[in-house]
Amino acid sequence: MKKDSKPLLPPVPFPSQGAKPLSFPLTGYSYEVRNLAGWLQEYLDEMWDQQIEADLASGKLDRLIAQAEEDIAAHFALDRPNQKYHS
Repeated sequence: MKKDSKPLLPPVPFPSQGAKPLSFPLTGYSYEVRNLAGWLQEYLDEMWDQQIEADLASGKLDRLIAQAEEDIAAHFALDRPNQKYHS
C-alpha cells in the first residue's frame, strides 16, 4: 500500500482496546454475512484440496503415507471409533 493511500477499511481494534465481539445475526446483514462465510469456506476448502494434491504429487506426503501404511499393517490404526487396539 502506498504511504499516501488510505486503507479500504478502518483498523479493527483488539478486545484489549475495547472492541466488542460481533453478535449474530448482524441486524440487516445476516443473509450477506452467511453468504460471504459460505463462499469463504468453499474457497478455503478448494485451496486446501489444491494444496493437498500438490503436496501429494510432489512427494511431500510420501513419508506420512508410508508410516500410515506401516501402522495399518501392524494393526495400530482403528477402523471404527469404538474399536480396541489388537494385542
